[in-house]
Amino acid sequence: MQEPANYWKGYLKLNNMSESVIKTTKVIEHLELVNIVEQAYGISKNDFRIEMDKNGCGFVHVESLIDKGAGLALDITNGGMKAKLSLFPPLNFGGRLDTESVEDFLLNEKKLDTELINWDKFKECFRLYEEGYIVYQEVIAEGIEKVDCNDATYELHFELTERKPKVLADGRVDFKDINNIVMVQEDDKLLTYFAETEGIDGKTVQGDELIAVKGKKININKGNGVEFNEEDSIYYATLAGHITFNKMKLNVNPVYNVDGDVDYSEGNVDFQGTVKISGDVLSGFSVRAKNIIVWGIARDAELIAEEDITVRTGIVSTGKGVTRAGNTVTTEFIEGAEVHAGIAVVIKNHCYNSKIYSEGEILALSGDGILNGGEFYAFSNVEAKRIGQDNSSSFLIHVGVKHFLEKRIEELLFSKESIEKRLKTTDKTIKMMAGKNPNLKEKEQIKTIISDRNKLYKRYESIDKEIETLIKKSMHPMPYVLAKESIGEGIKVVIYNTEHIVPLKTPGAKFIFNQNTGHVVMVRPDEDLEYDPKKRK
Repeated sequence: MQEPANYWKGYLKLNNMSESVIKTTKVIEHLELVNIVEQAYGISKNDFRIEMDKNGCGFVHVESLIDKGAGLALDITNGGMKAKLSLFPPLNFGGRLDTESVEDFLLNEKKLDTELINWDKFKECFRLYEEGYIVYQEVIAEGIEKVDCNDATYELHFELTERKPKVLADGRVDFKDINNIVMVQEDDKLLTYFAETEGIDGKTVQGDELIAVKGKKININKGNGVEFNEEDSIYYATLAGHITFNKMKLNVNPVYNVDGDVDYSEGNVDFQGTVKISGDVLSGFSVRAKNIIVWGIARDAELIAEEDITVRTGIVSTGKGVTRAGNTVTTEFIEGAEVHAGIAVVIKNHCYNSKIYSEGEILALSGDGILNGGEFYAFSNVEAKRIGQDNSSSFLIHVGVKHFLEKRIEELLFSKESIEKRLKTTDKTIKMMAGKNPNLKEKEQIKTIISDRNKLYKRYESIDKEIETLIKKSMHPMPYVLAKESIGEGIKVVIYNTEHIVPLKTPGAKFIFNQNTGHVVMVRPDEDLEYDPKKRK
């Protein structure tokens, strides 16, 4: 038969015995533990005392004879992501908790998600509670953190240059050279695209869903000259050209367009494709490209093209700048400028006081078709409506020889002279060393010197033949000068190196070289003659 509770209370009191000793499972600060006991059991701090063991855990000695039932609490923290269980053993003969009631509290009252509860941890906590320990805020359930998506990103494989002026070696700043064109080659990598990631939804300890934030997609618009490889998520260039990346649109354009003038706002242009300029090219600025098209005027500017140059209005110079094309220069007019072309210079109206060099022909057959003043050098022919004007000064037209010939021959002759001096010095050295009683090492040195001397002499002998070949290749077989409507008095026509001065203004004339006489002769402009006068009828 169980003894009544009051019996044992009286027994403990008469024998001056402590009512209860409660232990903690972990280190809790003394003041905090005082507050916990007061709140959990509703007793005064005068009713208990606390001792700490060497590990910092507390022993709570409750001297009150009051019966207090077991306590139970669940704190949900971290925004619903953690559930912390607290269990307080009963004092004296207070009511106890059982597993079923605690589970009911967790699942039905606190609505914990059963899948998120660490049941092993829960069992461990309950075991400690039954052994008389205060279980305080032990984590028995954790939610699933959501993993938000990463937004799509991209990596550029080219540098977006800022429009900065070039700093010269002496520290001065060239505001004409901004260097703002970015070039790429065919098959170059342009941009790598990293797609947005898939997020993972989360859940609180009470089962509330946490929806992951969806990643934002980036739309890269594929423009001209660009292709996308889905396997490696890389955009490639399909051609060589100028790359732009504006408003998420990627373009590679073989044509670089200048909307307006080439001035300080644009800077010098250096481009490997075609450059189109809607305005003028101003004084002191340069344009270098494969092809150049200028709708306005080139004023004291430098235009350099690998292939063709077209200046819709005209080329004007006061002695500055140059226009140079690998193939053809075409323009409305030229005034005071220097122009070079590999195939032809085509003048649609007039050319005044300019130096024109063409490795092919010079043509002024449309519009006014006037050539007047300056110097004209063409390898094959010069044709114009009118050459010279009334009261104009005499000027030179030279055909039949590539204009660089004289300079190149001078270079070769200078090289021959230099080699000759070296040969004489080498001969003296060989003679001096041979006059001695050379040892083996010196013999080897002489052999090397003689070998080098032989190579040098071969080069010396080849120069005359090179000059002869150069002259043959640099002389056109049938050069001519044609003035369809008129040619002025005093105009100097030179074919090969033979000069002819026009004695009087002539309504129209064609100038050819007579191979028998070695003279320049004038014939009718419409006469189609063999260059050998013997074949004339």
